[in-house]
Amino acid sequence: MRRMTATLALLVCGAWQSAHVQPLPAFELDPGWPTALPNKWALGQVRGLTTDGQDHVWVLNEGVPSDNAHAAASPPSAACCIPAPSVLEFDSTGKVLRSWGRPGFVPAWPRSPRGIHVDAKGHVWIGGVSSPWTAEPGATRPTEQEPWDRHVLKFSSDGKLLLQIGRPSNVPLDNGNPMELGPVSGIRVDDAAGEVYIADGYLNRRVLVFDSTTGRFKRGWGAYGVALRKIEGTAPESFPRTRDPAAAASRQFSGLTDLHISRDGRVYVADQGNARIQVFSKRGRFLSEFPVAPHVLGFEATWNLAVSRDPRERYLFVTDGESGVVRILDRRSGRELGSLGHKGRNAGQFSNLGWIAVDSAGRLYSGEVHFTRSWDGRIAAMTGRPQTPGGRLQRFTPREP
Repeated sequence: MRRMTATLALLVCGAWQSAHVQPLPAFELDPGWPTALPNKWALGQVRGLTTDGQDHVWVLNEGVPSDNAHAAASPPSAACCIPAPSVLEFDSTGKVLRSWGRPGFVPAWPRSPRGIHVDAKGHVWIGGVSSPWTAEPGATRPTEQEPWDRHVLKFSSDGKLLLQIGRPSNVPLDNGNPMELGPVSGIRVDDAAGEVYIADGYLNRRVLVFDSTTGRFKRGWGAYGVALRKIEGTAPESFPRTRDPAAAASRQFSGLTDLHISRDGRVYVADQGNARIQVFSKRGRFLSEFPVAPHVLGFEATWNLAVSRDPRERYLFVTDGESGVVRILDRRSGRELGSLGHKGRNAGQFSNLGWIAVDSAGRLYSGEVHFTRSWDGRIAAMTGRPQTPGGRLQRFTPREP
């Protein structure tokens, strides 16, 4: 199969640039990754994507809806498909090595799982975002009286539950109370410090840090490093679809979707509702902020984050779900240097780009929240949904300039 390329322009890299011009990473699509899923499995919406110390790729997905799970019926109504388990581990060839998880797998399994991280010891961390307002299309939404996803689960690599932080509940939201989380969308572990960082920003407006072994709360902060007790109000029930370029920068987070810890101790926080990234020290001291795609008025310019694996971690990769691209920023200055892909449904394009991960070889992985499978409108007419939720994984390998 002919390899398809996505070449990025040669640009000057700002604060990191030495006396000579250095090229941005160039990538080409790997059409053979992943291989076909076994057991007639079909991938649902991708809810999380990460790599581990072995360069294995871990995917969190929500099973395909019943209108595409004919082989799971009794008796089967068609030859395909069966919903894949929620957690899938792929090796570098794209083969599934391990799989587990599903609704009811453990009593506190999230209604709408979101966010996955694998720490240095191989522990798998999962969050959830289901509430009456925040669950994505296709997810099981609780009523205002039922418990919402307001917790983080830590598993062994084979699916044994080891720790739970927070609890499903519908108690009133309180930014000043770190033990009552809101829906969680981003998780990262600082392995050396034994701490887990949580983006608690769908209904709350904060970053929280806990002991990764005991679950004991250690610290937290809001936008610009404000103390938890000084965070005003709670996050909105829905995000604005567009932003006003003339408006003053918000003093509060609005929809935290991810965070990342660099090797030099900087904490990058994706503030989706404000289309920006804020940077902190590990203690929560505000260092800087920068807008993402300020020329685009959609609000999904900052969804998921990854950092390049070169020794100085020069580049910050940011998924822009609104535009369907991976934006490549100078990690220090936040200046946009280039992008990968564009909106579309063909290989190498992104229909609804949500997730990104990078391995030690510099390979870039993408995961889409949903991918339209019906082109004729028949499924939409039968189900009442404009799109049938699905998912897609792609891999882009480094190419020599």
